[in-house]
Amino acid sequence: MNDAVRLLLIGVGPHASRFYLPTITALGPDYGVNLVAAVELRGEERRVAAELSSAGHEVELLVVEPFSEEVPAETVVALNELTARLKISAVIIAT
Repeated sequence: MNDAVRLLLIGVGPHASRFYLPTITALGPDYGVNLVAAVELRGEERRVAAELSSAGHEVELLVVEPFSEEVPAETVVALNELTARLKISAVIIAT
């Protein structure tokens, strides 16, 4: 049985960049935590890709359109597909 935690990070803003990414980088290998995907708003792709790369994380990035009310149906479908395909076992919501 594989006990590795397959982590999805939703929101790669200042807090995630200062806290979550360095912590996952430092402690992930010792505790079996692997950041495998991230979600960010359209328009932030370059910044987020650079941020993840500089922290040493090569992950799949799901880019979604901004929204202010309910999560759009197409975003729900994309998130469900991503979590199933990558076998996500934990999520950090950092928005």
